[in-house]
Amino acid sequence: MKRDAVIAVLLAEVAQLKRRAGMDSSNSSMPPGSDGPAARAKRAKKAKGRSPRPRGGQPGHEGHGLAWRNDPDEIIVLVPDACAGCAHPLAGLPGEVGTRVQVFDTPPIRLRVSEYRMVQASCPLCRRMTRAAAPAGLAGPCCYGPNVRAATALLACAGHMSIERAADLVGVLLDAPVSTVFTGGLVKRVADHLARF
Repeated sequence: MKRDAVIAVLLAEVAQLKRRAGMDSSNSSMPPGSDGPAARAKRAKKAKGRSPRPRGGQPGHEGHGLAWRNDPDEIIVLVPDACAGCAHPLAGLPGEVGTRVQVFDTPPIRLRVSEYRMVQASCPLCRRMTRAAAPAGLAGPCCYGPNVRAATALLACAGHMSIERAADLVGVLLDAPVSTVFTGGLVKRVADHLARF
């Protein structure tokens, strides 16, 4: 009985050693530099059997790059200052467009600050002072609006990143230097809303 148990342990150990001996950069997280001669020869043989087709999109494949637009939002005309050959000034001389390039980009984002002023008025009959109600979602003298809150919550909850990284990205991308406390609070609010499910 004891002998069978020892044999089972030894067989498991041999199987584990065989598995380790067969590991290289192609079937594990080991770096290619740690490969033995057999693994390097296998990799070289594989490289020779590459497809003869060129890299990139193949003939007949429909591309999905940026499409040229006939209605650009802005047209910037660049005129040369002087001749590239003799340096004679070219300003004011007639010319023609030689090349066109379209650049697709977002405008620089900066926070837009809206100030809500809730007016209060005194009733002429009862003299009671009544102030206009603040819009929903406003808290404190200064707060972030729904778009910043939504973008922050989206990055923190669906962006597969830490709360600190999400807060940093919102600061860089949206010009809104949010704190990790603000970001964490939004994650908690999202979690609270989803708790019902």
